Amino acid sequence: MSHPEQPDEELQGPGIFHDAIFTIIPSDDLKGDDLQQLADLIVKGEGQYQPLDPKTNRIKDIKELNLIISTTADFPDYKLAIESFIHVVKPSYISHCIEKKKQINPRQFSPDHNMFMSDVVIACGAIPGGDQEAIAGGVIAMGGTYSQAMSKLVTHLIVLTDDDPRSRTVKDKNLKCKVLMPHWFDDCLRLGRRIREEPYTFPDPEILYQQRNSKPPKPQVSDDVKGASSPHPAQMPTPDPSFSGSTRRLTVFKDRKIILSDDLAISTSLRRVLDDLITTGGGHVVEGLNECDTLVCQYREGEQYVTASQAGREVGNLGWLYHMITHNRWTVPTRRLLHYPVPKNGVPGFEDFTISVSNYAGESRLYLENLVKACGGAFTKTMRQDNTHLITAHTASEKCDAAREWNIELVNHLWLEESYAQHRVAPLTTKKYTHFPPRTNLGEIVGQTRIDRAVVEKYFYPRSAVKKGKKGAKLLSDAPNMPQESSNLESLETIDTATPPPEEPEEADHMDVDEEPPTAVQKSKRGRTSKAVATDDEHEPPATAAKTRRSKTEPGLKTPALRKFVDSEKENETPGTSGSRGAKARAMSKLHDAAADIALYDKERKRVGGVTHGRDRRESTMDPDTPAVKEKRGRKRQSTEMEAEPEEETEEEAPADGKRGKRVKSGEKLPNIEYRMVLTGYQRWVDDPKSETTERNTLRNLGISIVEDTMKVDILCAPKIVRTKKFISALARAPFVVSTSFLDFCLKNQKVPDPNKFSLQDRDTEQKTGMKLQESIELAEKNDGQLLQGWQIFCTSDVTGGFDTYKTIIEANGGVAMLYKGRTAMNVSKRRFNAGPAGAGGAAESQGDANGNTLYLISGEKPSESGLWDKFRQMAKAADMVPVIARSDWMISVAMRQLVHWDDKWKL
Repeated sequence: MSHPEQPDEELQGPGIFHDAIFTIIPSDDLKGDDLQQLADLIVKGEGQYQPLDPKTNRIKDIKELNLIISTTADFPDYKLAIESFIHVVKPSYISHCIEKKKQINPRQFSPDHNMFMSDVVIACGAIPGGDQEAIAGGVIAMGGTYSQAMSKLVTHLIVLTDDDPRSRTVKDKNLKCKVLMPHWFDDCLRLGRRIREEPYTFPDPEILYQQRNSKPPKPQVSDDVKGASSPHPAQMPTPDPSFSGSTRRLTVFKDRKIILSDDLAISTSLRRVLDDLITTGGGHVVEGLNECDTLVCQYREGEQYVTASQAGREVGNLGWLYHMITHNRWTVPTRRLLHYPVPKNGVPGFEDFTISVSNYAGESRLYLENLVKACGGAFTKTMRQDNTHLITAHTASEKCDAAREWNIELVNHLWLEESYAQHRVAPLTTKKYTHFPPRTNLGEIVGQTRIDRAVVEKYFYPRSAVKKGKKGAKLLSDAPNMPQESSNLESLETIDTATPPPEEPEEADHMDVDEEPPTAVQKSKRGRTSKAVATDDEHEPPATAAKTRRSKTEPGLKTPALRKFVDSEKENETPGTSGSRGAKARAMSKLHDAAADIALYDKERKRVGGVTHGRDRRESTMDPDTPAVKEKRGRKRQSTEMEAEPEEETEEEAPADGKRGKRVKSGEKLPNIEYRMVLTGYQRWVDDPKSETTERNTLRNLGISIVEDTMKVDILCAPKIVRTKKFISALARAPFVVSTSFLDFCLKNQKVPDPNKFSLQDRDTEQKTGMKLQESIELAEKNDGQLLQGWQIFCTSDVTGGFDTYKTIIEANGGVAMLYKGRTAMNVSKRRFNAGPAGAGGAAESQGDANGNTLYLISGEKPSESGLWDKFRQMAKAADMVPVIARSDWMISVAMRQLVHWDDKWKL
């Protein structure tokens, strides 16, 4: 445990903590001498240290405290402290205050798991100014601190090379500071978790020589899953030796009144043992709900569970009870997913999934296996072709290669954990679920996701039930030693998303980031109606960043945090003035000053490539087979179908400068979205991010939302017909296709014209390619996104443009893309033209003379690809099908013309 070091200089002047009353929560990382040293520092600073109640090992009177010091948010009084407006900080807060010779803003030292950069102080070396601003905004948004100066308090230095001047300063002065590549910060933000620094650390970062080191990352086991791998353990765990002996006495249940529910399905003898352990430790096993403050049950159902949950009692399962018995330390049941009662019928949607796990070791693997079962999915120890998902800690394994070939979804454990926590299948389009940092084994961050109380309440014990009867209300008032839940306060124990769950679970994957009414319906081009739903939720900004941006519009608002607890029955009283009002107001002002950094960080983070690569704004509009093209500045860029374009931004990212575009006032709603626009090949914003932010905001105020999701597009905007992934994929939705003059008109005249007046005209490209854009749009409307319905198309991994590009194009047209790496034993099915919408005419007419016996492989002519051709032919013949190996131009032509056709020039 790295406890605060006492500085060399003596404390001078008025005591730093003279107006503060502290308490310290002991834990595995803060106990014994470390805890006493921390208490001595507080007292030396003229602070008042209030020990815990020795009988209950809990806070005596929380109303009298200013600050609570704890290494974790996992203690019984955390929720009450937050509702009482009392700051909870990590021990490092004390050393930083002493270093600064004043009490500093406690926000950056919160143990809240959402603030995963808490206790991190970052400085930057010689890196581009825009990247520095993005990093500063990001670290502040995630609970950390950004330092302009290089001081001994800096914990992480971000540099591009080891010979950076600040890097040399760290070596010369022997500072306790990690010197890292910016990729570490980028990967942390992509995952929403803090990962190990070692692979990114100078002088020899592993990620720079990963090609030389082909061995997979070493397995990592997270401490968060120890003792929390099963919701219903088969046997009592081995007790912690630190308090075991001939006479073992538990103190964790002191004065607790506990109900052991009948649905635990435990034997009479085991129930007797648990009763004895609780009662000998000063607790009580009770039967009535009016008497208890803790319920132990197995499932999220039944009168006991619903009533106790609505009354604000602690509710956990048998695994949670065993964990506390083992460690003799209270823990919040929502801290670990499998310490909270499980849904009896699993998570909706998981009944169709067959899931396997790879590259996780030990208790982490057992935890994920039990989590799959708790979700209601089928778990297989070995992966088969009928698996739907493979959960892996990294992708450097043969099993991952096989999963790609078999078209099995490849995800990390965050997808499973957050699906369970949110009680819905998390969308696979969220990039953090498919992000695998190089040289990192994600097993190190298993078990950090927590139960979302708001979601559990919504689905399992809605508060409306309390209003219908008086029983729940009576429990709220009679609950011993339990705080009443204030109606105007939100629990801070939420999962990675800062927004509440959607009202309709079946539409949860399409949450609207533009905050339009969920029932808004817009007219599409040809009379069809489509729900105005949003695109990606993958870069949803954290609650802290969002709140900071909103506060920017109210510069005069400076509300200090309350020091004293306001009783729930007097919550409408005006609180007294805080003794530290001035300091807190200044801290709030500094936070407001950082709003611009946070907003800039969020914009940078939304770019393809993230914080470290987001400056590369130019996109390639060249053919996938074009090797490279020189740009104006002499840089070379590999031509690919992949776009490097900004993702959709929310209305909260409007510029703070009043001169830059119209901003919606705080509290006002943005207009409904009339059009969702996909933009490709647009050069107006290249190297001009400020104008981009302003003009995107202007367009949003006009009812146009620029999106990345080509599956929900009303307008496709491009300077000409381009062979890019977004252009080709969006065509399948039959949108308006307009020239960029449409966008210029909107920005110049502050109104939206008829898109038909700005239809894209590109005769040169049409003559060159043989396609007619208007005909393609008409066919796309008829095909309804099902041109390739029932088609199974294989593609090599080395094809120019990349497998993912063609996978997106094929899936946009209703087909299935399969990665081919030379296996001859794969599930191959013939096309069935009577299946789905394609069988009712429409797309069937666009499929021409194609028959269901043809099996296609999209390939280039590289040796690594041509070596697969014979095996592909063997596989096709074994399935009684005709193999056809086609150039990638065939698929591009089919998708752009919206018509299946063939020319021998595409045959390999």
